[in-house]
Amino acid sequence: MAGRTGPDRGAVLAAYTDGTGVVRRPPPEVVRSIAEAVAQNQVDQPCVVCLAGGRRLKLADALPLSRSSLNTATLHLESGGEIGVSIARGPTGIEGTASDPIPLGTHALFIGAMRLHVLARPRSLSGAITTSDRRLCVFLPLHAVRPGGPFGIGTYADLARLCDWASGFDGAMVGTLPLFPTFLDRPFDPSPYAPISRLMWSELFVDPRMAPEWKKLTVAKRSVRDGGSASFVDYRRSWSNVRRVLRAMARIARTSRTRWTEVLSHCNEDTRRYAEFRARVDACGLPWPHWPARRRTDGALAKAAAEDVHLYLYAQSLASQQMELLARNRAGGRPLYLDLPVGVHADGFDTFVRPDHFLRGFAAGAPPDALNPRGQNWGFPPLHPTAGRVDGYVYLRTVLRRMLSVAGALRIDHVMGLYRMFCIPGGCEASEGAYLRYPEDELFAVVLIEAAKAGAVIVGEDLGTVPPAVRRMMRRFGMLGMHVQQFAFEESAKPIFRPPPPCTITCLNTHDTPTFAGFWHGDDIALRARLGMLDRATASRERARRSALRATIQSELTSRDLPARSAVQAARSIMRLQARGPAPIVLINLEDLWGERRPQNVPGTSTEYPNWRRKAAVPLRRVLKDRTIARHLLLLARERRTKAGASS
Repeated sequence: MAGRTGPDRGAVLAAYTDGTGVVRRPPPEVVRSIAEAVAQNQVDQPCVVCLAGGRRLKLADALPLSRSSLNTATLHLESGGEIGVSIARGPTGIEGTASDPIPLGTHALFIGAMRLHVLARPRSLSGAITTSDRRLCVFLPLHAVRPGGPFGIGTYADLARLCDWASGFDGAMVGTLPLFPTFLDRPFDPSPYAPISRLMWSELFVDPRMAPEWKKLTVAKRSVRDGGSASFVDYRRSWSNVRRVLRAMARIARTSRTRWTEVLSHCNEDTRRYAEFRARVDACGLPWPHWPARRRTDGALAKAAAEDVHLYLYAQSLASQQMELLARNRAGGRPLYLDLPVGVHADGFDTFVRPDHFLRGFAAGAPPDALNPRGQNWGFPPLHPTAGRVDGYVYLRTVLRRMLSVAGALRIDHVMGLYRMFCIPGGCEASEGAYLRYPEDELFAVVLIEAAKAGAVIVGEDLGTVPPAVRRMMRRFGMLGMHVQQFAFEESAKPIFRPPPPCTITCLNTHDTPTFAGFWHGDDIALRARLGMLDRATASRERARRSALRATIQSELTSRDLPARSAVQAARSIMRLQARGPAPIVLINLEDLWGERRPQNVPGTSTEYPNWRRKAAVPLRRVLKDRTIARHLLLLARERRTKAGASS
């Protein structure tokens, strides 16, 4: 199975069907501009995709091989070994036959002077989770943890405590929002879905109390301005506190050569370049595209801000150690369910250090649908569809390996991005964008390889309008999709509680929807009306439909002898039905257990709503000691065990 070079790989679709069923044809100039941008770094030579454990390699027919090359080749394994490969032109094209089974991984095939990257993937990930692994996963954004350490925000130590607590419910996992660094000063964008880099952990969540330098910081400790009692995170103040304290701790660490050597042992070349990048941004106060040209290449600015370079090296060292410690030696394996954003900030480190991997001047987004009739512009640049072929997708592999070193399950945001991405040229309306195709066989192979190595579960976020081909590939490769109960409710369909597909992770809601109590009371309708996203007539109709739906939910739950007098009762009853169902993982938003009504994020808003800032109403110490919450989670764990394979 060779990577394909047909016209649909790296090509712009001339037409597509939007979320309302309308066939749209992007303006010719849009199609042309995207195609021209792709052509600048286009890599036509595909990677070779094959099955791990097999011996056959299907090579691209267009390979420029001489007659003398059609003989033997050598496959250099990522582990360091070699395998001989016979090359011949067969009835279906150029083929290779390995002398031994090809192991799982990313290898290099040398045919004379030519080098081809070989992606030896597993047939499926279905073995990563079985009926006996039916698990719970509790969810809480780390920024929402309260009081959350000395800086008024959650820490990796808080996350570890949450993991230890959750493991008592038949080894439940813990899910949270992306844990990557974001811009929290100048520039400022705290969205976890616009990270500076997907190669680093966030410095904001470091718990300095776990480092030996903390005890020597009596003055700095007293200077911390705690914001733990506030209802919303003040990112600027929290980051100012974290940065000041970590800078002082880094100074102390550098007074000991042995200690600083230990700090640097947890940093690699990417970390060093990242630290210099962050120091330059802090010193300039400007995104890197606005730096003077010479500042992008010389080290003068980084040297002038050497103390900040040390700060970021130290912070990244602590972050890596705390995340590694969190995942190490825990019963049930790696306890985290992490989230991989589909993109990175346009002015972040990843676009700076790998500019050829991104389509600058364009934004990823989504075409018009019922909720967003003008489409969506997400603001970050799409990945270049073929630039990763140059080195066998080192960037993507590095991102995945780092996350899967600590996560037993990984959610891939907008999994359709492995197949195609909606691209919007700068200055155009979102509705004027076009779809760009990606080499999905290669990208899925990279994900499968890294997941299989880690023994991890992969969850593809496949909500909304997704091509059938994407879901077929997910099922074929043993990846889980998502089933969101709020989306599945249908007023006219009875029963409205149908078992979710067995190849999904099921949940009541997501970080982009109202909480269950907010949904139950129609708070989301009122909020959208207040923000001008709904007119009065539409809001009135939605409230009437929601009221009828609430009555139907109550009626059906009562008929099953499940309580539903309040939002909390209804949420817990629905969770029981989900736990009895066939989905391998049931995700529990902890905030639904105490009836939180405010959302974490309102899609389509920026400054109109404090997205990604709200803290949990219940402090973490109370959550961990709450007997009512514990009894409910134990009940769900028991439902998972006793109803294995049964439907609701």
